[in-house]
Amino acid sequence: MVDSGNSPAHANDFLRLIEKIDSAPVKFAVITHWHWDHVFGMKTIDHITISTDETKKKIEYMTTLKWDDTSLDERVATGEEIEFCRDMIKREMPTRDHLQLKIPDITFTHKMEIDLGGITCVIEHVGGVHADDSCIIYVPEAKVMFLGDCIYQDFYSGDWSYDQQQLTILLEKIKKYEVEHYVTGHQDPKTHDEMWSFFDDLTSIGEMVGEETDLHQAVTKFHEVRKAPPTEEQLEYIENFISGNRKTMRNS
Repeated sequence: MVDSGNSPAHANDFLRLIEKIDSAPVKFAVITHWHWDHVFGMKTIDHITISTDETKKKIEYMTTLKWDDTSLDERVATGEEIEFCRDMIKREMPTRDHLQLKIPDITFTHKMEIDLGGITCVIEHVGGVHADDSCIIYVPEAKVMFLGDCIYQDFYSGDWSYDQQQLTILLEKIKKYEVEHYVTGHQDPKTHDEMWSFFDDLTSIGEMVGEETDLHQAVTKFHEVRKAPPTEEQLEYIENFISGNRKTMRNS
């Protein structure tokens, strides 16, 4: 099982669906990263959980936090939490009086392999701007890779952003595996060609933006290179790379 769901109710829905299919019983759950929507169901699934060392440290800290409305609002006010996640937590779980978090049982640093009996899972810590503890799960027999959220933007550091250099490093780690289907954290599964069409376009946009921090200049360059204006989605990615450049400048 990959990740545990964004609430006890979500986890229970998944477990009920598992009971309806002809499958070996679930024994393990790999947690791809520490974000709430991937870990709030861990206590409910009650299976042996596996994560990176960094993910365990993050979840250990999360167990010290209070999750009532007032505490969430206070963390947003101090910048520790973001409004988007606070609002989604409240929406998924209107009350959190009985929410219990679980610390992963087994951890690893870089990579580990699990033999499930005819099926192998290779778990690798790959990082990325979305969450630096992110890992991927590769099943060589099926040529399937679970990406978690590693390919998504950083949205915990102000405006949502990408970093071109870190994206390149991440994609090199993903590319070394022979994959026919990718499963992402928040989208439908993608074929190899569909996924890499997106990656190539995203990489191309990042290269066009370069070190630019002015949106108008970046859009103009995109129009010159592509001979067409960016789509709404492409414009969002241009803005993401510009935001990443601005963060780099502020931190340098």
